[in-house]
Amino acid sequence: MRILVKNRAKYWKRKIGKTCDFCNLSVIKDQEIKKLSGKHWWVIAAKFPYLNGNIIIIPKRHVVDLNQLTKDEDMEFPVVLKKSLKKLGESFKTKSFNITLNLGPDSGCSLNHIHWQIVPRQKINPNSQAIFNGFVLVTMDYKDLKKKLNK
Repeated sequence: MRILVKNRAKYWKRKIGKTCDFCNLSVIKDQEIKKLSGKHWWVIAAKFPYLNGNIIIIPKRHVVDLNQLTKDEDMEFPVVLKKSLKKLGESFKTKSFNITLNLGPDSGCSLNHIHWQIVPRQKINPNSQAIFNGFVLVTMDYKDLKKKLNK
């Protein structure tokens, strides 16, 4: 299955600045799901999602390796993750999720700031309008997801 995401090419062609996108407060404010964020973790709606409902969990301080997380960050992460999964499950009527963490320069990670991609998964109906010739279309804009999950 291939996924077609509107404007994803813009993401890969963007100019990467000297600062980390996940340390840029204007990026975070635009995408943050405040209801799910914690003291040490941001939860944001993915601007260029893999599938509808894609969120990202990011430490609030710049961290590139799991060993750099503090005890407080380690302790809060499962709380933020569970709360996020519960809200996504209710919103997308599913108990199935992909949870991904890419570490290291050869992992496919696009930003050098650790982050977890969380994607709710639903059984795909082959007769759905969102599927065409093996492509699954992502139809939900990140701003719509942000509104939905902040309710």
